[in-house]
Amino acid sequence: MKKDRSYLKSCITTGMLFFFILIIGSLDHTAVFTAHALQNGVAQTPPMGWNSWNKFRCGVSETLIKQMADAMVTSGMKDAGYQYVNIDDCWQTSRDASGKIVADTVRFPSGMKALADYMHAKGLKLGIYTDIGYQTCEGRPGSRGYYDQDASTYAEWGIDYVKVDWCYVDPASHSSGTKPDAATWYGEFRNSLLNSGRTIAYSICNWGEQAPWVWGAQTGNLWRTSGDIYDHWDSITSNISQNQFLYSYAGPGAWNDPDMLEVGNGGMTDTEQRSHFSLWSIMAAPLIAGNDISSMTQATKDILMNPEVIAVNQDIRGYQGRVVKEIADGVTIWNKRLLNDNERAVVLFNGTGAATNITVSWSDIGLLAGGATVRDLWAKSNLGTFSNGYTANVPSHGAVMLKVVGTHDVNNISIDDPAPTITITNTDDRLISNLKITTDFTINNALHTDYEVLDYFDQKINLDLNARNGYWNGTAWVGNFLSMKNMSAGLKELTIHRLDGRYIGGMTVTVEFVSNGAVYKDSHFIGDFNKKINLTLNGSGGSWNGTYWQGDFLK
Repeated sequence: MKKDRSYLKSCITTGMLFFFILIIGSLDHTAVFTAHALQNGVAQTPPMGWNSWNKFRCGVSETLIKQMADAMVTSGMKDAGYQYVNIDDCWQTSRDASGKIVADTVRFPSGMKALADYMHAKGLKLGIYTDIGYQTCEGRPGSRGYYDQDASTYAEWGIDYVKVDWCYVDPASHSSGTKPDAATWYGEFRNSLLNSGRTIAYSICNWGEQAPWVWGAQTGNLWRTSGDIYDHWDSITSNISQNQFLYSYAGPGAWNDPDMLEVGNGGMTDTEQRSHFSLWSIMAAPLIAGNDISSMTQATKDILMNPEVIAVNQDIRGYQGRVVKEIADGVTIWNKRLLNDNERAVVLFNGTGAATNITVSWSDIGLLAGGATVRDLWAKSNLGTFSNGYTANVPSHGAVMLKVVGTHDVNNISIDDPAPTITITNTDDRLISNLKITTDFTINNALHTDYEVLDYFDQKINLDLNARNGYWNGTAWVGNFLSMKNMSAGLKELTIHRLDGRYIGGMTVTVEFVSNGAVYKDSHFIGDFNKKINLTLNGSGGSWNGTYWQGDFLK
């Protein structure tokens, strides 16, 4: 809800070092990721459950929550993998004289411990909601100043999951004002949960502010990557675009969260809802239903409980699927490498207003050319064996979801590339000042351009690139596409993080800087901005053209 190692000693022999490199190189994403994630033992696959907010808002009660739990069992959702029944805001009213949080005694007359016992007797788990700030988003008591006490209370009640919002972190403002360091405050709450004596899944809901994907894995089990979701198509695609390039941050025990599901709430067509569920599944997003599960159409049940689509989401390798090819704006091929190296989950997604043919080649998804079997996961039908690829006609706002089994191409590592970045390392010993970074690139064949001016290139600098807002000047789209994320002491290194979900091509980076009182300029053509790119900057050499030094400074 909103308004988101040590150095090797010199005595190690070359042979030992080579062996060490081989071992590290053989580790897959899951093993390396797990070593850096919060190890509280839960959410080893994306959490599955239900939350009250999308459908019922503040209308929560003991009766309603029990009704949803009963329906989760009788509808088959529990057997499909859903287990958390999560109460969102408005269950709490005050604190008692000791500071203990008090549940609404009218709405929850039996109390939270009794409700948790009810869930556990059904083989389900109970989730609850609070806020990292002074009040919740609906003005109920927040947890700031009471982290230890609230965590201990939740443990005493038998709570299994807690969602922690980001409102009133400035006590005078609902969702703006002066904001604290989110990693610090959420880290404090993590410590309280770890010391509570009970294992509780930790959902960070700070709307994607302050890049929770960077610090989230060490702090919680899932973190929001966007603002709130709403029950219409534009909201779904917006949250997808904000989540899709963050795949390198997700893995077992820690997940990017583009917000809860809107399947079954009536604002989208069945085709759009299948696309919604397909993309949440391939992105390894938490599957937290947000509809009235006591009253579902067959179409809603068929979407929420498709075992083959859920299996993609719950694949224990823990990869977040990603776009491997953008054919046109809104027409994309998504790929997720599954536990079996020879298996891929694929989504052919058409976000445009007209049906279109989409072809996936085996090379796009890291398989060798030759026969591969294809299964349609929504039709639950084997489509046959295809030599080098497969083509499907995909309806407007539709998704065709496939399982492809072929032969893994061990030489194709592109499907496991980290999130696209351009990193420039300053290797010049001289002081570089007045640094200007300009990016020129194309989206939908239209030129986009922006620049950022910095003082000195003597620390670590992070910039974000997102071309969603701007204006056409008759020649190019211009706007604040390149923006400062943060600066910190450390390596002389500048990184541009791609946040825009659309296909970016024709990327050229231009640098202009001053050293020893003279101006230096150079440009480097990158092309497609779809991978991790490393450059160095050094003003040595070059030639003076009468106005500035020019040369191969950026390479």
